[in-house]
Amino acid sequence: MAQQPLAAGAQPIALPLAAQGQQAQLPPPIAGVGAAVPLAVQGQQAQLPPLIAGVGAAVPLATPIVHRSFASFYSDDTLDPLPARAAAVLGRFAPDAQVVQAGADLLTTTLENASIPHTFLCCTALHPKGQAKVYLLHAFSRYPQAPDGTVTPWDRRIFCYLGEINQGNIMTVAVPGSIFNLVNNTRVYDEATFANEFVQQPRTEYFPKLTAQAAGSTLLRTRYAMRLPTKYAPLLLSPRCYHPKNVYDLLIEAFTADNFLIEARPILNWLRVSMHATRADNTGPPATNLALVAPFLDEDLIMHRAHVLNMMLPNRAAPAAGLEAALTQFANAVITQTNEVRTARLARDIERELPTTPTAKFGMLMESLKNLLAVQEEAELPDFWFQFSAAKKKQEFSILRECLESYARSEHAFVSIAPIATPKLHADLATVTFLADHHDDLKGSIQPFCVMDGSEEHQATGVELSRSFGLLYEREFGISFSDLEAFKCLKSYGPIH
Repeated sequence: MAQQPLAAGAQPIALPLAAQGQQAQLPPPIAGVGAAVPLAVQGQQAQLPPLIAGVGAAVPLATPIVHRSFASFYSDDTLDPLPARAAAVLGRFAPDAQVVQAGADLLTTTLENASIPHTFLCCTALHPKGQAKVYLLHAFSRYPQAPDGTVTPWDRRIFCYLGEINQGNIMTVAVPGSIFNLVNNTRVYDEATFANEFVQQPRTEYFPKLTAQAAGSTLLRTRYAMRLPTKYAPLLLSPRCYHPKNVYDLLIEAFTADNFLIEARPILNWLRVSMHATRADNTGPPATNLALVAPFLDEDLIMHRAHVLNMMLPNRAAPAAGLEAALTQFANAVITQTNEVRTARLARDIERELPTTPTAKFGMLMESLKNLLAVQEEAELPDFWFQFSAAKKKQEFSILRECLESYARSEHAFVSIAPIATPKLHADLATVTFLADHHDDLKGSIQPFCVMDGSEEHQATGVELSRSFGLLYEREFGISFSDLEAFKCLKSYGPIH
């Protein structure tokens, strides 16, 4: 590539080149600027500088609180970003502020900040001549218009919840757009007279309409609905509504405890207006009466409000702490029992695969077997008993027959033919009943020429009997009935030669 000519007056900068295979020595870097981190040397990890205390340290996450009701939701101070500015927010609703906010602007601000908890007090009469009750409104939302232009009766209307969730249900009401508009000047008792009337008439719930000549009265302006800091919302979440006097009693005590009386003047003034009737006969709704409509819910509106509810209380259907612990304990018990059953079954399977010992097979009969065979320990038993014990049920008979045949072919055989293995003989061996109770008893399954037991005289008689029987069988002599009787009657006839 061709070099570009230098500009007039410019001096070329000479960089030192590598000499004799050595790299050029560059100037040292400025301290703190572009400093290289030392790399690992000879397989050792580089030593990084220690972390600054409090910077980059892992902060343990707090366990999130599971809210299953609005009382729990509004009691959580971490969800309200405005606790320190509660007075400033409430001051925007004051009708006597230096800059009076329009009701439409307050409503727009509320809807645009739906992620922040908002609660409001409203006064509603159930019928035109009835006395109004106070309700708590919260979770405001405006029904959006469908993107495809589908028209619904709820488009652009404003909805909110009334009170707390009750038996899994909560009341949805539609509010007018004038909910935060100003109420005309209303003549009410001034603060001193109002407090005096409370003392003199403790059971009074409403005050009559006051005329301009009423002593101790003043004109007061407020709004149809008044903002209530979410901290005090749990006091008024009952969907059964409240008398204005009851609300005043609850809030005045709470405001006094929190030293919030001066900041709460807009709320207290709203309550004073809500406690004065509009007719001289102490009937009719107050000037703050607000018409609330409970709409006939359809699928569209239900889905819209369910979305709002799921955003605020996503874990409302989760089991309670006590129920969750009980379910966890029950599940652990089931898992433990299942594991124990599985472990026992595996142990039985492993034990089943292992060869069964005579002790395991005969159990309590093992002592009788050792006594009859004149042994002290299990290991001293003949091999037949170990084979017989380790065999399965279907193999025991075969082992017995093979043992008798092999014994008959050995040098210890009394006769040249093997005794016959019968089911009765197998059963007697398994139950240790194969020996006669007396040496003259030949009713046992194994005859004396197979198993010699008893006194030496009895054994000698058995040997002679076996020899005579062998001679008869090998020479093919015929055996008569009298010969068989002779074999059975050893005492009468004695040994046969």
